[in-house]
Amino acid sequence: MNDLVINVYGIEYDSGHEIVPIYLSQQKSNKEAIHLLMLETKIYSNGDDVDMEDGSVYHFAWIRNLSRLLKSQITKRKGYTKLCDRCLCHFTTVNSFEKHRLDCANINKCRVILPDEKDKIMKFKNYKYKEPVPFAVYADIECILEPIADKSNSLNTTLYQRHVPHSIAYYLQCNFDDTISKFRAYRGKNCVEWFTNQLQEL
Repeated sequence: MNDLVINVYGIEYDSGHEIVPIYLSQQKSNKEAIHLLMLETKIYSNGDDVDMEDGSVYHFAWIRNLSRLLKSQITKRKGYTKLCDRCLCHFTTVNSFEKHRLDCANINKCRVILPDEKDKIMKFKNYKYKEPVPFAVYADIECILEPIADKSNSLNTTLYQRHVPHSIAYYLQCNFDDTISKFRAYRGKNCVEWFTNQLQEL
């Protein structure tokens, strides 16, 4: 039983009764995969039976030929059509199907749904995000690693070095007037304080 590959499919009623994968087995085997169609039946209580609640009952039917079942909802082409049981892509030759199957098991975890004629064009609406910001600051800080004398353990972590800032440089870029753009750098123990004051003065 451990080497069986079982895939379960269901009916998507909201999208025109399309058959879609529900569970795809990750098991690898040389045996042919077993495809099951899960059918749902709604049950409703009549109010007299207190032990009965509203819910669903599921039945499973064996899909003998997956390509024959799904061919009409995927393509109108007549002739040989081989269907990938993982992503439901169809192929007209055995060679193209075998090449696809090598990568599909590692990449696709579900069916690939491509846009239809209505949604095939992607439109950009937020034009305000295309405008560059008027000012941007790019900064970089350099530190020296100093050893720590007291190597006490804290939360299973041994502290043996600390970062000590020694220099900071920044570039102010103006997108509408390049004469306002400028570069500044400072080296010293109080470089962090200097950089903070520079930002407040901008």
